[in-house]
Amino acid sequence: MAGLIEQERYTCAIGALQTVVAIPRAVPILHSGPGCGVMIKGFFERSAGYAGGETAPCTNFSEKEVVFGGTDRLRNIIKNTYKVLDTDLQVVVTGCTAGIVGDDVASVTDEFLYEEDRPIVHVETSGFKSNNYVSHSAVVNAIIDQYVSRFEEENPSRSEKNLVNVIASIPYQDQFWKGNL
Repeated sequence: MAGLIEQERYTCAIGALQTVVAIPRAVPILHSGPGCGVMIKGFFERSAGYAGGETAPCTNFSEKEVVFGGTDRLRNIIKNTYKVLDTDLQVVVTGCTAGIVGDDVASVTDEFLYEEDRPIVHVETSGFKSNNYVSHSAVVNAIIDQYVSRFEEENPSRSEKNLVNVIASIPYQDQFWKGNL
């Protein structure tokens, strides 16, 4: 008989917020309704990071954005976040409403990434598509594929004997994750 030993610890896909706030000086930008950040903060308790939980910049998706789209609001939130916060990376995560409406988040982040040379990526994290385990991988892959890969040409790969990558549990899944890492 198979079963769980402990409680399951997962939430909707926008729980990827926990991955972003675990990166020093990284800021999640929520393209979602106002309750998403608060819900994730409540679920993971200490996952505030540099600017997470209820302090994360959020487009506060409302009826207006549902009807007319929220990309203009997202663009303004990103611009203002760069003005107010000194960040090394911004990660736009999307909520269910943005996913249902079909906002083109990639085109907005690409404006900042390519035209203004800002460190920013986007991740589709509509809660109905997956959970925070899946979206954790999506965040890591987005950072590598959308941002880090831009510097491959000028930084040839190199390896060192006996050097390994340490991979730990998903941030904030275990209250002792930092100590374990």
